[in-house]
Amino acid sequence: MAKFSILLPPSELQNKHGNKFAPDVFDYREKTTFNFFHQLIADRRALIDQIHRAIEVDGEEAVAAALGSAQAVRVMKNVYAAELMAARKRYEAGPMFGALDFPGLPTGAQRRFLENSMIISGLFGLLRPDDLVPEYVLPIDADVPGTGPVFDYWRPIISPLVNEAVRGTFLWDLLPAEYRLAWADARTYRARARVRFFDRQGKEMEDTRMLCGRLVNHLVQQNHVTLDSVRSWSAKDAQGFHLDEERSELEQAMNMVVAMSKP
Repeated sequence: MAKFSILLPPSELQNKHGNKFAPDVFDYREKTTFNFFHQLIADRRALIDQIHRAIEVDGEEAVAAALGSAQAVRVMKNVYAAELMAARKRYEAGPMFGALDFPGLPTGAQRRFLENSMIISGLFGLLRPDDLVPEYVLPIDADVPGTGPVFDYWRPIISPLVNEAVRGTFLWDLLPAEYRLAWADARTYRARARVRFFDRQGKEMEDTRMLCGRLVNHLVQQNHVTLDSVRSWSAKDAQGFHLDEERSELEQAMNMVVAMSKP
């Protein structure tokens, strides 16, 4: 079976609440299956603590400007005590994970998604979809007082983990540009594909989160996930999009661009 991996961003929109009796994901002693990259706990705590210090030293308004809103500050002040749920479920409030429709996937496809996908997160650095997370607000490009851009903070920490996880795989890189800044790509994969969508006028679409979610839903239902998987994506499920060979850049396996267009 061909080995593949998928890199995803988190969702800005998040479901609230969760399980208040779940294991503490910020506890150094909790090395559970719901905290796959537990070696990052100290770095996560250091980042949260710096945000809390910035709130005390620089004030809530300064941190709100960095995080995007006063509500973001309120959420982050409570992040250690917040209820937890699986990242994939937390992010289902957003268009990509909602369209991915994890509950509707066959069991085998669910397993492939959980085992082969990773999420680059502003707060957690790197997650598996079933890792437990609280509600949080920390854009990857936020400039945190005393720390700087979050992607700069995480890059040296998570890059070795990402590069090892994608080693030898066919990588579907669905990261927006700002999330890709958190990863120093060592090209350990055997092939890498990014995806672009074009409308009927031939203009590249900016918001493709829902379409990317549907694409992931399709990919993980395949036994062999390669470039041919896109060719088998039904027009109905792909909302009329199809592989556009002319706009695609497929010559360099390590840097392919897969173009999807509407006729």
